[in-house]
Amino acid sequence: MTTRSRVLADVYRRLADADFARRFSALADDGTRPIVPALPSDHVSEMLRQVVLAGGRANVVTSSFDGFVVFEAEAAGSDVRPHCDVHQIEADTTVGVLLAHMMEVAGQGVQTYRWSEGGKSGSAKHPSLVEAPAS
Repeated sequence: MTTRSRVLADVYRRLADADFARRFSALADDGTRPIVPALPSDHVSEMLRQVVLAGGRANVVTSSFDGFVVFEAEAAGSDVRPHCDVHQIEADTTVGVLLAHMMEVAGQGVQTYRWSEGGKSGSAKHPSLVEAPAS
């Protein structure tokens, strides 16, 4: 069974690999690259709370059958960025469903996902599959 702790431990073990590390492109205001582990079954609202705790912008990592998927996530207020496609989703949408949609529209620019939980919104971009190393 995969847990957030397991995902994070696997990520930290691989950070010495430059190709892997370059996938973490979301920068916090202090120049760090926060990492937020998420499970496909987690609700998007919980993932966004973790991103807020990490400073409002983070690299979200979730496990997949072939390794990891890394994407940038940013918490926002009620403002929507201009020139973004906005997708209305429910607060209880899972990270797995969000990720499936992100991979489907990959390469089509920044996608903003909005849900009705207090008018909070988040943006997500640059999903990237990172294959697990051969055993």
